[in-house]
Amino acid sequence: MNKKTISSTSSSQQPVDTSELSAEQYRVTQQCGTEPPFSGAYVNHNEKGIYSCVVCGNQLFDSSSKYDSGSGWPSFFAALKGDQIKSRFDESHGMRREEVLCANCDAHLGHVFPDGPEPTGLRFCVNSASLNFLPVEKTKQGEGTDSFAFNNQFLADDSLHFVSGNLLLPPFSENLETAVFALGCFWGAEKKFWQLEGVYSTAVGYAGGELINPDYHQVCHSDTGYAEVVLVVFDPAVITYSQLLEVFWQGHDPTQGMRQGYDVGRQYRSMIMAMTVEQEKQAKDSLLIQQQQRDATMTTDIIRVACFNYAEDYHQQYLAKRGS
Repeated sequence: MNKKTISSTSSSQQPVDTSELSAEQYRVTQQCGTEPPFSGAYVNHNEKGIYSCVVCGNQLFDSSSKYDSGSGWPSFFAALKGDQIKSRFDESHGMRREEVLCANCDAHLGHVFPDGPEPTGLRFCVNSASLNFLPVEKTKQGEGTDSFAFNNQFLADDSLHFVSGNLLLPPFSENLETAVFALGCFWGAEKKFWQLEGVYSTAVGYAGGELINPDYHQVCHSDTGYAEVVLVVFDPAVITYSQLLEVFWQGHDPTQGMRQGYDVGRQYRSMIMAMTVEQEKQAKDSLLIQQQQRDATMTTDIIRVACFNYAEDYHQQYLAKRGS
């Protein structure tokens, strides 16, 4: 995206269900209507979260890019990364403007103008009637650990681990700790951990990205920044974090960059996602030891993870469900 325009895409859109739209939402999104200025619900809306398409739910804008343009419509200086939005020229009303649409369902959103603030110089002028809002929702981990969020949009609250029968979702017992690792495709990676004595539960998900409520399609097909990760819930009296790190190193090739074997993409990169200061220290010490032992450049990142997003139910313990 440059300072003057946004990239356009063209694709064959699937039919969408518009039966739940209000009359105003239908007029705006399906008939390229425009709501009166200063009338929309999101003009002066300042909560943190994600603005999505009211028709199909496609995530479009982060609240961090929203600003007060004084125009009377919600304004954003950037859309979310990936092909979330497309554009085309609109010559109605005797003007030539650049219309913006949802790239997933072709819903009319508004227009984009080259008079916005830095760093993009763009102003996405969007109708409130085209948007839904997804607030940031966090579930805090138990006391005694750093602040951390579990985000679940796919699993039932009482979901159990397919192999162990233990809980998949928090709250977990106070004697248990959690760790998050990225080591390629999460199907096989998860199995390496659920087999260990002292591991109470495992789950697969997404971490390290920007979208709220990411799904598998977005992680695999858009530049969301997310990696496929494994959550490990363990009893430190039986198995230590240091021992889990050894399984992590042995379970993949930490020198391959944005891939693991034939799986290529940013979502397959090697990462240790420390959840506490102590985990971060142990991970960095462990990385130094591995670097000394290998005659290759290590590409493993160590970051502090703020949120674990549970993946879809069919991904959980995938290999066990398939009898592998």
